[in-house]
Amino acid sequence: MKLQKLSFLLLAVMATTSLFMSGCKDDDTDNPGGNGNTGGPTITLLDDLTYIGKNRAVNPGSQLRFRISASYATNMSNITVARTIVGGASGNVWDTAFSATTFTSDFFIQGPNSNEKHIFTFSATGADGKKSEVSLEVTTTVNLGERTNQELLNKISDPDMAAYDVVTGANFAINAPAAQLDIVDVSTTAMGTAGRFGTANGSKFKMYTGTRVYAQFKTVEDLNTAWSTSGAELNVTPDLFDANEEPIDQLVLIKSAQNQKVYVIQIIDVFQDGNLIEFSVKGETL
Repeated sequence: MKLQKLSFLLLAVMATTSLFMSGCKDDDTDNPGGNGNTGGPTITLLDDLTYIGKNRAVNPGSQLRFRISASYATNMSNITVARTIVGGASGNVWDTAFSATTFTSDFFIQGPNSNEKHIFTFSATGADGKKSEVSLEVTTTVNLGERTNQELLNKISDPDMAAYDVVTGANFAINAPAAQLDIVDVSTTAMGTAGRFGTANGSKFKMYTGTRVYAQFKTVEDLNTAWSTSGAELNVTPDLFDANEEPIDQLVLIKSAQNQKVYVIQIIDVFQDGNLIEFSVKGETL
């Protein structure tokens, strides 16, 4: 009966902040998050498709949902949630006092805007003064932009279009200052290309080895995961088309030396007896 009364009291207190409180422990909250517990009450955060219990990237401005559970051998006295906006404000976004050995709450709050990182720290304090904390980070998912109908030409027969800046989408002459030349043609004759991408500024390539197709690359996380799981870095790609000028059925990843960001390239077609490669590219800054 004591716990039931506590449940109604907490519900009344938190109604204005969209929190639902319960005086009993939720059996589903068995996934600890963040940096763990430190000798005081045990804190667990549910982590699933609805609730955030570990570091996560979300769409800008999304509503965040947390399910917090705490338990202790003796009564607890306080639960707080603090938020730090990296480069911005910090402070408690929820602070409640109570007396019980178990506690569960669903907590809702608006998430970070574009390019923000929010650090949430969940604290539980026992009546004996011992305190535990669990922290996690929430960042924003950045959707990719795309450029289509991009071209790279033979450096001997068409030197003015034989280099490419993957950050801006601009073509450059093969003898332009190297800083922006993420991709360069590596032809050795005036007819036909070597069918490979090279670089003049130290950018790195990888041949994608996962199962995702080009259309399924949606976020920066997709690119970073592909890069981290796709083998060795290359200074020059393998051949990008065969003897019949058919593009390879494999995506090219490039990490630009200009900003250390990853881009994905799909070879679309080959023209002019191999003198022109047409491709599409996706990346964060497009």
